[in-house]
Amino acid sequence: MINNPLRINIQSTFADTIPGYMPSRWSSEELSEDDLIFEAATLEDIELAYMGNEILVVSDEAMFESITTTRIRLAQTMRAFVRALNRGLNGTNIMAGTDEAGTDENGRNCIGGAIIGRVRRVANIPVLTAQIPLTDGQSTSIIFHSPTADGAKIKSNDELVAFQFLLNKRNVTHVVAPIGGRDVSLSQVCQALSNLIERNSEKFKKAKERQDKMKADIESYLNEADKLAEERSIMIDQVDVAPTWAD
Repeated sequence: MINNPLRINIQSTFADTIPGYMPSRWSSEELSEDDLIFEAATLEDIELAYMGNEILVVSDEAMFESITTTRIRLAQTMRAFVRALNRGLNGTNIMAGTDEAGTDENGRNCIGGAIIGRVRRVANIPVLTAQIPLTDGQSTSIIFHSPTADGAKIKSNDELVAFQFLLNKRNVTHVVAPIGGRDVSLSQVCQALSNLIERNSEKFKKAKERQDKMKADIESYLNEADKLAEERSIMIDQVDVAPTWAD
C-alpha cells in the first residue's frame, strides 16, 4: 500500500549500497533547464540507464524511500498514485496514466495506469520501473527496489520500495520529496510533482517540436542522399553499357 503520511527517510538507504556514480547530466542538484528535463524518455531509456548504473549514486543525503507496496498490490498502488497525480494536474489540460490494460501493442505490461518494466538486477538487487505517461508527451517514472526478493525474480508477496522519481530523463526525487525527516502526504508529493510537470510542459513541447523537426530534416537529407546514390548508380551502369550500344 501507499504509506500515508509518507515519511522521508533520513537514514542510509538502498541507494547508498550501490557502487556507481552519477554523471553531472543526471545529478540531483537544483533543477536547471538542461536538455534532460525536455527529452522524452521511453521505458527502455530509463531501464538502460540503470543497466549502466548511471542514475544510482552514493550519497549522504536523504533518499526517497516512502512508497511501499508488494508486487501483487502494485496495480492498486499505481492506480492510487495516478489518481492523486491527476488531482494535482486538475485544470492544466494534462492527464496522467495510460488507458491500456494487460499488454500494450509493444508487449509491455500495463497496470494501474502505468507501464511496468522488466525486473533488472543492479548490484545484485532487483530493480523495477513504473512509467506513467502524460498526455502532453512527458512522462514520470518511479523506480522501485525489492529488499525482500531472493534472487533475480520478484515474487507476488515481495516488498517494493520506491526510492527515485524522474520527470522525462531528469532525476527529480529531491524536488518532490523534501528532506529533513518531515511527514508529507501523498497529495503533497503528487502536488509537487504535478507543479513541476505543468511548469515544464510548454518548454517541453517546444523542445519536442524542435527535436521532431530536426529528425524530419535528417530523415529528408538521408532520403535525398539515398536518391542521389541510386541515380549515380544508374548513371554508372549506363556508362558501363555504352560501348555495347556503340557496337
